[in-house]
Amino acid sequence: MIDQTIPAGLAAWLVPPEPPIGPAIVLYRNEFTLAHNTEFKLKFSASEYADLYLDGEWVAEGPERGDNRHRFFAEYAATLNPGRHVLVARVLFAPGEASVSGFPGDGFGFAAESDSLTEPWSCRIPERIELAGAFPDWGGSPRVQIASGFDWSCLQGGGGGWLPAVTTSFPLPAEPPWLPPMRREPEPGYRLHREPGRLLVIFDDYVCVRAEYVFRGPGRVETRWAESLYDTPEFDRVHLTGPKGNRSEFRGKHFIGAANNYELPGGECCWRELRWKAGRYLEIRLAGGAELAELRFERTGYPYVREWRADTDLPELNRTLELAWRTLECCSADTLMDCPFYERLQYIADSRLEALTGFVSTTDDRLFRKALRMFADSQQPDGLLFTRWPSRQIQVIPSFLLHYVIFLHEFASWRGIGKVREFLPAARRVFGWLARRTSGGLLAFPGWHDVTSGTEWNDSKKGWNFIDWCENWNYGAPPDESILNLLYLLAQKKMAELEAACGFREHADFYREEAAATASRVKAAYPLRAATEHAAALVVLAGLCPPEEFELTPGMTPAGIGFSHHILEAAYLAGRGDLFHRRLEAWYGFPANGLKTLPENFGTPRSDCHAWSSHVLYHYFSSILGIRPGAIGSNRWNIAPLPGGKIRRASGTMAHPAGAFRVAWEELDDGRLRIDYSVPDGIELAICGEPAENSGRRIVLRKQPVP
Repeated sequence: MIDQTIPAGLAAWLVPPEPPIGPAIVLYRNEFTLAHNTEFKLKFSASEYADLYLDGEWVAEGPERGDNRHRFFAEYAATLNPGRHVLVARVLFAPGEASVSGFPGDGFGFAAESDSLTEPWSCRIPERIELAGAFPDWGGSPRVQIASGFDWSCLQGGGGGWLPAVTTSFPLPAEPPWLPPMRREPEPGYRLHREPGRLLVIFDDYVCVRAEYVFRGPGRVETRWAESLYDTPEFDRVHLTGPKGNRSEFRGKHFIGAANNYELPGGECCWRELRWKAGRYLEIRLAGGAELAELRFERTGYPYVREWRADTDLPELNRTLELAWRTLECCSADTLMDCPFYERLQYIADSRLEALTGFVSTTDDRLFRKALRMFADSQQPDGLLFTRWPSRQIQVIPSFLLHYVIFLHEFASWRGIGKVREFLPAARRVFGWLARRTSGGLLAFPGWHDVTSGTEWNDSKKGWNFIDWCENWNYGAPPDESILNLLYLLAQKKMAELEAACGFREHADFYREEAAATASRVKAAYPLRAATEHAAALVVLAGLCPPEEFELTPGMTPAGIGFSHHILEAAYLAGRGDLFHRRLEAWYGFPANGLKTLPENFGTPRSDCHAWSSHVLYHYFSSILGIRPGAIGSNRWNIAPLPGGKIRRASGTMAHPAGAFRVAWEELDDGRLRIDYSVPDGIELAICGEPAENSGRRIVLRKQPVP
């Protein structure tokens, strides 16, 4: 029941008198007067997302993306002059397909708290503006259709139709943000290509930006964003793919996708995109008397601090590492994302690889820990974790539950067991859910080909048995479940190590016994001579064959760019620099195709910026330089570089909370490696398995498997 007694200027949750029934923008206005210079401080929150305009100028956005257990508030502060001020909040209400990556529940509420706001709030649902679903970037912000008669003064608090906002109780208490404010920097890196009636904005890099336009009318304007242009207008609308060619070429190429449309009344009109935009190109079409008066771009994203350095004698590898870092930056905001242009969703397997990249490049692990926590928040009473979260559309991929356990293990290895201890109960419940879906002790999900499962989940539904994007697989699902059960075995072993590191001896013994039983069943059910690169790597990683037996042979189903992490991992453990660097070379051709970030897959990818491909930066430090932590809970580290390919020297500085790790190696004429190194004080160090001081030089023979 609505409570009208809550003070409107303080911590009230505001809603319009007549809620919208579909995608809409709801505006909230507060007019206030200050008697003197004032340090204006504001806390605010919204059901989904709001941006704030103070006296007609955009000043803030938020809150941080939450879920159905955590709603956050954002903060804004400024020194205001005496006099009258107008604060307007533009709240995006976009249920269903209009914003797949939004808050799991629907809502249009807003809350604000400030000692300066003593007047009641009013609200307005502006007319002559419609929101439509985005395409092909289906998880991005809705498309805007502004028709003639729209009140362009509404974001300044002008016009009519303002009604008293209704106050009610908070649907979920707002809590302080877990993350720092997102990046806010001018983005000057672009050039303009002009044609009659058309302006093309070409960015120097792949960007994630807040965009604001100032138009002069009257006339009509269309704006359309793209991360790449296409060679032909033919486009696979199911898989969202088409021929792209060189991404830096634009002449004679085609834009694919729905546009924003604006009818201008005349005079000067300012519009700021509903959410930040991503890509390499912005097309602006002008008709009638419409003109573009001004463009403003502001770079956004998670404010990582770059704490890594790398240099080799191989320029293509150096360029690839820079692309990997840029990819991680573009796929990180108030959650991790698979990609910034399409879904913008936080997936378990993608987040695991993004975190590995982050562990070697920055000491800030708050975003990665938030991912662990949010996935745990998605857990259902029976133990199931949702594959992506937060999201309005439910998705269930069994293999990603196993990636969650491995993610916990890797987090504990690189950042300490204290960072993940609280998530062990969730991981135990995951294994409980999986155990109830076995046949003969092995996981079995027959008929699981449903990519999405609607907005609610129950046991009568089927999920998606996805492993990797491979040719001739049924939408990412292999012909049998051997790979899934090898991941199951690997996750059981990692869980046993986690439990032991936390001192839970009985739990550790249980998972060791389960792993031993799974290993016997896998060996009995599937040939160890693998038909896929995936299985060839996993039999090594899961301990079913010694690392020195790792081999990739013609005819094996090749792993995609994300799953190739496991190929590189197995090659490193086997000491197979030839296989490791041969796979790494698959990344080297991306800059020649005009890419500024790393794509979703080899071949013809849908997404040109996909952070599960950034794990090559992790492997530079952990494999090529060979810096790796020892057992969970210990302070032991090992440096065991993996030379090979065309590299003859490599050096780098790796970030870690304990201090920087520095390694430089050079291959000598006789095939040995000269390694110069320094590690933080207090580290118990080994060089290729042999005890070492915390800084110095070693000359080693590096042809044996990794210790």
